[in-house]
Amino acid sequence: MKLRGAIVGYGAAAMRVHLPAFLQRAKDRGDLELTAIADVCEERRYLATQIAPEARIYTDGEILLESEAENLDFVDIATPTASHFELVRQSLEHGLHVLCESPLTLSSAEVKELGRLATARKRVLFPCHYYRYAPAIKAIRDALFEKPMGEVRGLSLQILRHGHPLGASEWRPDWRREPRFAGQGIGLEEGGQALALLFDWASAFPSSVSAKTFNLEAHRYPIEDNLTATLQFPHGLAQLNLSWTAGANKLGCTVSTEKGIISVEDDHVRIARLRGDSDSSDWDVERKHVGFTGFESGHASWFQSLLVDFERAVAQEEYEPPQLEAARRALETIEVAYRSAADNGRELTLG
Repeated sequence: MKLRGAIVGYGAAAMRVHLPAFLQRAKDRGDLELTAIADVCEERRYLATQIAPEARIYTDGEILLESEAENLDFVDIATPTASHFELVRQSLEHGLHVLCESPLTLSSAEVKELGRLATARKRVLFPCHYYRYAPAIKAIRDALFEKPMGEVRGLSLQILRHGHPLGASEWRPDWRREPRFAGQGIGLEEGGQALALLFDWASAFPSSVSAKTFNLEAHRYPIEDNLTATLQFPHGLAQLNLSWTAGANKLGCTVSTEKGIISVEDDHVRIARLRGDSDSSDWDVERKHVGFTGFESGHASWFQSLLVDFERAVAQEEYEPPQLEAARRALETIEVAYRSAADNGRELTLG
């Protein structure tokens, strides 16, 4: 089955991640066709024509949907966060499946509303959680679920960046630090995908959260650039640390289980498994180098892996994919984390 799609929003994510993945997929497998692209910026539209000359180009998503809906199977939304809800709603109303950049919307209530609409229209709404497909993250998942290591007892995830992810220079490169486009700062922008990873590793959702936020660059931008949170899971705690003000980009993860420990530092993965059921310090240790230098690179290949799961959901008519519930729960957790931070880090219960 060939899926015909369009991209709404030709910013940095679409240029570096989405469009290259679509074009490579069309070349390698021929099961995807990109028919149209929309962007509000004239310079970005021109750049899109250079990379995808056969695609029809539109000045905004609403016009694209009105003109192209009958020729499409899905829409890929890669605009700033504040515009997601309305674009997703319109796409579903036009009877189209939807891929959408993370965060899916500005609130968990909006995700719930869109989820109900997707189910009613029998269409797939799929958040772009492509951190899940990064080599280091896949190594963690493989270690946890291919050779079970027992109950997860503790988690930590650290995503440090030397600055916020930039948007298109021809439009507004710093839109992620502008509330009217981004809603909030790093907690909303990075938290959704980060929390989805913790949910996956724990095979559960948290029951409470305590959080702190900080805006080191408050003299330049009005929304937070650092967030730390402690989450209570059924069998242990998780620590989350997000920063846009680090001296360098860095990824760090630790997953502690009843039969071992998995640790990641950038592109180095260490898996220590307890031999047998012994209580002794007798371990099998495996080390891997996965060729991963941070969440700033490699996205197009990760996105291709995400497309496989999206296409599977469409083919299997999976109108409530687990990724959508993870996105809703992540936004709910972020909302409560912001309330905790406003109350000096008080631990608050999650629904």
